[in-house]
Amino acid sequence: MLGLSAMKMPMRLQAIVLGATLSLGCGGRAVPRGSSVSPVRSPPVVDRVVGVSAGHKSTCALQASGHVLCWGEDQVAGLPAVGDKDAPCGGSPRPKREKRHILTPRRVEGLEGIVDVHTSIDGIVALRSTGEVVELGILIGQAVPRPIGELPASKQIATNLGARCALSRLGEVSCWGPALMAMHPARPRGRPLGVALLLPEPRGGLEISVGSGFGCALLPTHTVTCWGNNRLGTLGNGKRTEELLSYTPASEVIGLEGVVQISAGESHTCALLGSGVVKCWGGNYQHELGVADLQPGCSDEPKSCALPVEVRDLPPASAIAGGAYHTCALLRSGHVACWGSGHDGQLGGGKREKSDVPSIVDGVTDAVRVSSGFGHACALTQAGDIWCWGWNEDGQLGDGTREERAKPVRVKLP
Repeated sequence: MLGLSAMKMPMRLQAIVLGATLSLGCGGRAVPRGSSVSPVRSPPVVDRVVGVSAGHKSTCALQASGHVLCWGEDQVAGLPAVGDKDAPCGGSPRPKREKRHILTPRRVEGLEGIVDVHTSIDGIVALRSTGEVVELGILIGQAVPRPIGELPASKQIATNLGARCALSRLGEVSCWGPALMAMHPARPRGRPLGVALLLPEPRGGLEISVGSGFGCALLPTHTVTCWGNNRLGTLGNGKRTEELLSYTPASEVIGLEGVVQISAGESHTCALLGSGVVKCWGGNYQHELGVADLQPGCSDEPKSCALPVEVRDLPPASAIAGGAYHTCALLRSGHVACWGSGHDGQLGGGKREKSDVPSIVDGVTDAVRVSSGFGHACALTQAGDIWCWGWNEDGQLGDGTREERAKPVRVKLP
């Protein structure tokens, strides 16, 4: 959930839980004395958007220059506002937080050289091209990016509400934040966690995704392993635990092979297979798994599936994005389909009701990235436009309003 934008990343696990402005010179020529020539001006350079991250009450976009645009609930409200030149400086929180909204995208000062960005309930987490992970936000108490100093050089980050994880270039996973819950039994404050889970090969690629109290990783065998709380069958191992905050060590998700991408929501996870098929497991309160009937491994109380189930009536997909209680898929055709909770319009088809059947998002036909947030979702198109739909109480759709939208609206990019 709440990732930069869904993409394929075959992966390997070693350890778990541990505008710009371009100015071009004018060409010259010989000019007779006493005459003049108006300078030739180049057209403005557009800083193309290459990624989008839908979060809780805000959204961020990554630009090709490595800068970041954000909108929605001001993640540093009470601190100098994102893009607010008149805000007080110094980085100290005000005595009382004043909730503010950014209705159209603004550049986040201090975020440069970024290759991955996530926005969650308590701030912004970003990955620099150097492998350094930084964060800022009101609950973190940071108005300027703060490095997570104990982390090794990283190649991917993942967030969900207050939990944050980073994947190192060596295949290690470290997690930190105020909402780790049951992601590991030992949760020291103020530093990333680090408990090794050794696998046969020490190095390699890997993808991680984080839910509420659990995490999952895509392995080089194109299988998936998950760890943490398993009350709703979120680990996909066919079992459930009774305790809300109990911890279960990493175990392989049963019945999955040929996986090319994973994406977790609040209490569910979905896996994209190389064939374009999508399978999901975990909580199913709002049909976020794409099924309504009781299949093997599923339970009606609580509504969940402890084994992966296939999303029915879904055309071949190329990427997936888990929201809180809904899921979206980027189809190979360039369309986007969503299912699950829809009361905020987050399915994008014009209705406000939940659905176990994927609904084609209205008007989006050339998407290249998709991201799902708490109650909204966004798609990046080939043309570099961003379209968002769903919950908009804090302006997270970026269309200049706070009106909920059951169909996509274009983000007003600068």
